[in-house]
Parts: sequence; structure tokens; C-alpha cells
Amino acid sequence: MPNFSRATLLRIGRLLNPGRTGGHLARLAECAGTTRKAISNWVVEVDDPQYRTMPSGAKRVVTLLAYFALTGQLTRETMEDIVVLEGALEDEGRFADIAAQVSAIIHDGEDQL
Repeated sequence: MPNFSRATLLRIGRLLNPGRTGGHLARLAECAGTTRKAISNWVVEVDDPQYRTMPSGAKRVVTLLAYFALTGQLTRETMEDIVVLEGALEDEGRFADIAAQVSAIIHDGEDQL
């Protein structure tokens, strides 16, 4: 499975970094939960000794970030919520509480439609 191109990753980084003129790949790395170095290794030429194959999980995360950014659902606040949820996933009890609250909100909204 080929890596995303540097241009594609920059476009996604720009979506995640609106109003800024630089730091797009660093912002993408921050949002994707990886390092800037990992992204650098994904975008170099295949014959470069630093080249690394982009894991399928990383591709999926980047794709989801792009989707949410394109649809206007990914803001800095949403990203902060995602980071909180990421921490909650490590604590089964806390995650169960959050999931129950979110489910109740969603079902309440559906009932009002």
C-alpha cells in the first residue's frame, strides 16, 4: 500500500491548521498522534534510507482527520475532545460513563426529530 504524497499530507495539514502559513505537517502529526519525524519518513522517496511505509492505521487516522476537517466537524475544540476521549478509552469505567452520556444525548436528539 503506497504512502500518501507529501502534497496530500500538506493539504490535510492545512485543513487542520487554518489561518496559519506554516507548521502544517507538525499540526497533522499532533492531531494524528504521531511525530513530525514519522511523517517525514513517510514522504521521502522510496529509495531513501529514511523511507518508512505508512501503517494502515495511520492512513486511516489521516483519512478520518481529512474527512472531519473537510466537513467542518474538526475544530480545535473537537480535537481537544478527541484527546480527552483517547485518555478515557484507557480507563474502562470512565469510558463507559462518557459513552452512556453521549448515547443519551444522541437518542434524545433523535426523539426530538
